[in-house]
Amino acid sequence: NRVWFRDGTSEVFDTIIWATGFRIVFPFLDGEIVDWDTARTPPLYLKMMHRRLANLFFIGLFQPLGCIWRLADYQARIAALQIAGRLARPADLERRIERETNNPHWAFDASPRHSIEVDPHDFRRDLLDHLREQRRQPRTAA
Repeated sequence: NRVWFRDGTSEVFDTIIWATGFRIVFPFLDGEIVDWDTARTPPLYLKMMHRRLANLFFIGLFQPLGCIWRLADYQARIAALQIAGRLARPADLERRIERETNNPHWAFDASPRHSIEVDPHDFRRDLLDHLREQRRQPRTAA
């Protein structure tokens, strides 16, 4: 029941709420893989595709104003189709990442907590547009 503070004092509490803030960290990945400032919008296309590693996806690394599940499902479908070779990875991925990073759907607060926030309607449209657009692309032999 007692909390001890750095200055040596203590107090008794019934409940402790540990609000540490919002930090995106990947301690299990090499720093060269996650080579971005995690307090800013990650440079990932559709909040999921790594610019260099075609087999690394960040599913659910976004915060919608609403439910995450359907949107994460679309991301997972995109990843699964790419892994299976049934959906092309964009040839202009770097340009798309820059456009997405520099032109968010909404003007969210410039803070780490809002670095991954998306408008669910616009983000859903982007995910579905990607599925439709890339499925029309001819597949190349691997």
